[in-house]
Amino acid sequence: MLLNKKSVFYNAGVMTLSGLALQLLGFCYRIYLSRAAGAEALGLYRLIMPVHSLSLALTISGARMAETALSAAYTLPRDRLRVRLLTRVCLTCYLSAFTLLCLPTLAFTPQIAAGFLGDARTAPAVPVMMACIFLTGFELILESVFLGLKRTRVTAISNVLEHLTQAVVVVLLLQLIRPSDPGKIAGYIVFGMLISEVPVVLWLGFSYAKLLRSGPRGPRPGPEERRAVWRNVLKYALPVTAGGAVTTGIASFGTVLLPRRLVAAGLTESEALSQLGVISGMALPLMSFPMVFLSALSTVLLPTISGSRSRGARPDLERKIRKAVQAVSLIALPATAILLPLAPELSRLLYGQELSNRYLLLLGVSVVLSDYQLVTMAILNGLGEQSRAIRNVILGEMLELGCVYVLAAVPELQIFGYILGMIGCSSLIVFCNLRLIRKTVGVRFRLETCLILPSLMALAAGLLTNAVYLSLRQNLGPQWALLPSFGISVLVCILLYLLIGIRPVRYFRSILVRKG
Repeated sequence: MLLNKKSVFYNAGVMTLSGLALQLLGFCYRIYLSRAAGAEALGLYRLIMPVHSLSLALTISGARMAETALSAAYTLPRDRLRVRLLTRVCLTCYLSAFTLLCLPTLAFTPQIAAGFLGDARTAPAVPVMMACIFLTGFELILESVFLGLKRTRVTAISNVLEHLTQAVVVVLLLQLIRPSDPGKIAGYIVFGMLISEVPVVLWLGFSYAKLLRSGPRGPRPGPEERRAVWRNVLKYALPVTAGGAVTTGIASFGTVLLPRRLVAAGLTESEALSQLGVISGMALPLMSFPMVFLSALSTVLLPTISGSRSRGARPDLERKIRKAVQAVSLIALPATAILLPLAPELSRLLYGQELSNRYLLLLGVSVVLSDYQLVTMAILNGLGEQSRAIRNVILGEMLELGCVYVLAAVPELQIFGYILGMIGCSSLIVFCNLRLIRKTVGVRFRLETCLILPSLMALAAGLLTNAVYLSLRQNLGPQWALLPSFGISVLVCILLYLLIGIRPVRYFRSILVRKG
C-alpha cells in the first residue's frame, strides 16, 4: 500500500515533537538525579542497566523487529485479524524467551550481582529489573504494532507517559525516603522504571483493543497463512535476536568492565563508579540532544526505505538513502558545533559538574558518529540487510571492548580511553555500513554535499557561537548568555540552510515520501 505523503510526514513530525518533549523531560529528570542521587549512585544504576539491555535483546528485540516490519504490509480495518494473529505470535515468542531467561536469572541473582556486575549492592535491583522487563516486552510489542501501522500518535503518548511517570515516582521516593546509600538510591530508580510501565501497558492495551474492534473483520487467516506468519516472524526474529544478544552482550561486558579497568588505572572503586555515572548520566545526554531529530527520522525511515525497495523504485530508493545520510551531516555537525562552546557552562549550571573542553570535544565526535550509525542501521534494516548490519555492529563493539580493556587502564587516559573506544567503535560501524549500502544499492555519496559543505557550516556555527557567547557573557554573565547565544546560532544556521538552497521542512519531507 502506498502511504499518503501527508500521513508519512505527519508521523515523522509526531515522532520529532514527542522526542523533543522526552528530551526536555529527560534533561529535567537527569538534572534532579545528578543532584539528588550523586555520581556514584548513577554509576551503580548504570551497572544494573546491562541486565536490562541484555535481557531485552534476548527476549524482545527480534519479535519487536518482526512486528514492525510485517505489520507495515497490513491495512486496517481489512487486515485486523491478520494483525491480531501477528501480534499473538510475537507475544508467544517473547513470553517463551522471557520464561527461559527469567528463571535462571532469579535463581542466580547474587552471583550475577557480585560476579558479572561486579558490585553486590546491585543484587536487590535485579528481581525488580526482571519484573520491569516483563512489562516492557508487552509495551514494545504493542508499540511495534502501532509503528508498523503508522499510528505514531499512540506511541508518542506512551513514551511521554512512561518517562513522566518514572520521573514523578523516582522524585517522590527520593524526596520522601531520602536514602543515603548509593545502592538503595539505584534500586529506587529501577523501581521507578517498573512502576512507569504499568500505565503505559494499560494505555497501549486499551488503544490496541480499540484499534482492532472497529470496522469489518476481514478474511480470517487459514492454517497455511498462520504457518507463514510463524515462518516470517522467526525469519526476522532469530537473526536479530542472535545478533542483538551478541552485540548487547559485548557492550554490556564493556560497561561492567570499565570501572574495574579504571581501578587498575589508579582510581578508587567509588571514583570509578562516579566516572561512569558522570559520562552516562550527565555528559552523554547533554551532547546527545540533537539525536532526537535523527531518532525520529530513523524510526520512520525504515518502512519508507522498505517500501521503495519492495516497489523496485530504484531511483527513489537511491535518492532517499543519499538524502538521509546528508541529513545526518546537516543536523548533527552544526548542532554539535553549537553545543560545544556552551556545554561547559551548561554542565556547571545543570549538573554542578565541571567538564573539560577536551572531554566534551571527544564526546561530541562520538555522538556525531553515533548519529551516522543510527541512520545507516535504519537504512540497512529497510534494505533487509539485518544480518550483515549486525555483523558490522559486532566488529565495532569488539573494538570498543578492546579499547576499554587496554586504554581505560592507562593512568594517563582513564575515562578518555573509554571515549576513544566509543569513537573507534562507531567509526568502524559507520564505515562498514556505508560500504554495505553502496554495495547493496549502488548509491554513490557526494563528498562535497554529504560531508564538506555541512562541515563548513558546522565550523562557522561553532565559531559564531563561541564569539557571541564570549561577548555576551561579559555583560550578561555566563549563565544568562547561554540562551541568546544558542538562539542566535540556530537562526544563523537556518539562514545558512536557506543560503545553500535547503528548506528544512521541504527537505525532510522529500526523504520520507515517494517522489512524484
